[in-house]
Amino acid sequence: FSKEKALAIRKLLEAQKYMLYAFTSCGWFFADIGGLEAVQNLAYAVRALQLGTSGEIRQQLLQGLIAGLEQARGNVAGVTGKTILERQLLPFCAHEKILAFTAAIEKTIGFTKSDKLRLFSYDVSLRRLSAIESGLLSYHSFDAAVENEMTGELSRWAVLVSHRERAEVRGWVVAADAFGGKLPGGLEPETMMHHSASQSLTLMDIFQTSRENMADYIHQNIFKDTYARYSAWMDKNEQELDFLSRLNFPLPLYCLAPLSFVYHQQWNSLVRRLEHRGDEEEIAARLRDLSAMRKQYKISFDIKESAALLERSIIIELSALAVKLSAGTCRRIEHLMNIVDRFGIPVPKHKMEDAFAPIAAGPISGLYAEVIRLSAGGDESELVDKRALLKALVNFAHRMNFNTDAFRIP
Repeated sequence: FSKEKALAIRKLLEAQKYMLYAFTSCGWFFADIGGLEAVQNLAYAVRALQLGTSGEIRQQLLQGLIAGLEQARGNVAGVTGKTILERQLLPFCAHEKILAFTAAIEKTIGFTKSDKLRLFSYDVSLRRLSAIESGLLSYHSFDAAVENEMTGELSRWAVLVSHRERAEVRGWVVAADAFGGKLPGGLEPETMMHHSASQSLTLMDIFQTSRENMADYIHQNIFKDTYARYSAWMDKNEQELDFLSRLNFPLPLYCLAPLSFVYHQQWNSLVRRLEHRGDEEEIAARLRDLSAMRKQYKISFDIKESAALLERSIIIELSALAVKLSAGTCRRIEHLMNIVDRFGIPVPKHKMEDAFAPIAAGPISGLYAEVIRLSAGGDESELVDKRALLKALVNFAHRMNFNTDAFRIP
């Protein structure tokens, strides 16, 4: 049983899977072919067609599908199944070409350092062919091999990326077969641009997820640079800023914006450190200092991220307490709750109480019964340890606003 035959069977099975997906019930439930659900079903159908057929047969079936969809009219004027397919779905049928272009872009802008990338379910291997710099203009060409081990899809592309400072990134992609399968190392930009099989692409042609990942990468680079520059500016003007604030005049926006940005990032960075045990008191002290600076400069913080991080940390610790009763865990939760209360961070108390209620009713009640049993006669050293733990837990229950009359320590 050859590998080629196995891949062919697997590819047909994948096609069958997507054909079944195309009949997902939600796509037929809503009375608009332009709805998200129906469009998704059409995407599944196109993928099934792509995997299950090839060449002239694929084109014939596709044209038949388009003709049938023209009769399906959407609720918006001018929208039919045909227009949806042609405008929203068919451009992405050239997905291997788009993935080759995406990989070349990521390599060019430094998003990745590796020559091997994983994009969705595809492995893309890059080999640099040329890099030409001409003033503000640069050209980078690559030999890109795209492979999907699940479906057996395999293709090679010549990709040229052009980038000019303060101008749009553009690319040209040509199937390697158009060069006879051989891609020369010194491939000239003009050869790629003017090749009869060349397709020009821009950043708007790549998949949404890839655009989002690139945007996040660029945002992070800008963030690091902005933070470094603003921090240096604050250090340089620290005395003047402090003097201005004490004159009790509002700071101008060009002063408030850097201060707000830097202090806000420092605040969130400290709160993120609270996700790990240790240094709670030091972090609380630094948060107090930042809070004082915020008041001095009349800066407002968006503390939604702080609230989410602290809520998650407290719930995680309560989950750990449910598994193993620990005075240390109680102290950590109290530290976190003190920070919530001290700075007015909007963490919903009812969620913490809901998480603690079964602990009080279960493990703590069990410990209390054990202490009562040992008090009636048992190992004194064991009783001392368990009584100390129970006392810590009862005090913690008070902190959680729970009634502890049922846990009177003998």
